[in-house]
Amino acid sequence: MHLHRCWYATLRQTAPDRPLVAETVFLAPDLEAAATLWLERRTFRITRATWTVYRADRSRPATREVPDLVGTEAYFGAGPALKAAFPAEELPRELFAEAVRAVIQGETFLYRERGHSSAESYSRYWEEAYRDSCRYYSNLSLVRRNWAEYTADHRRNGNLFNRFKFVTVAPGGDGLLTVVAGLSDSFHELGLHFLVTAGGEPRIASATARLLRAPDQVCLPSADRVQNLVGLTLNGRSKKDLILLVGGSQGCTHLADLTADAVRAVRDLEIPNR
Repeated sequence: MHLHRCWYATLRQTAPDRPLVAETVFLAPDLEAAATLWLERRTFRITRATWTVYRADRSRPATREVPDLVGTEAYFGAGPALKAAFPAEELPRELFAEAVRAVIQGETFLYRERGHSSAESYSRYWEEAYRDSCRYYSNLSLVRRNWAEYTADHRRNGNLFNRFKFVTVAPGGDGLLTVVAGLSDSFHELGLHFLVTAGGEPRIASATARLLRAPDQVCLPSADRVQNLVGLTLNGRSKKDLILLVGGSQGCTHLADLTADAVRAVRDLEIPNR
């Protein structure tokens, strides 16, 4: 009853006149795969998409083109196109969604190409367009440094964004599973810890989280929202349910995504007497 999964998402540029490349690499005991997007710099329109399996227990390594994604903007609102391209394959859909999130985060260093005159202008755009989307953008009057100030000392050339995530599930004793998860990217760092009952229907017995690095101090209390998960049964819970419990206007979207990854790992683990 052990499981370990890792994700690496990145956005990179090879030259000013060349397409951007966004990619998510996934590694687990039974699979190593990558979702890769090539994008127009100004529009973030997808010009090519591939799904590659490097290592798998039940299928041969192979790369396949995903033409259904060509022309889609790799930004907010890409979800329906991802669902249409992978109606019955959850993992490719999620890994391409992770690559899109890398594009959104890396946009910080492409604000001029995206039509903003300055970093401050780009910061103000987010404050208006995404007001009330998370704890940071729901409490702007309490923020001590805006996004432009937070990212002012970043220096980027070829590499625009990186994100690492992991989830580990292991026996915790007394009929419990220990679930440890972490996320570290160019702007954030956080950790998550669950205890889950292993007998019968899995249920979260305890949950703690901590934000170690965030754009502003106002973000830190969002970690407390994982307490909403205590007592929650995991079967039948959608990702949307988890995002509403952990995320929302006073939560952290990155913590909500990591929570969904952790819950899926527990569901995928073969637990005796389940």
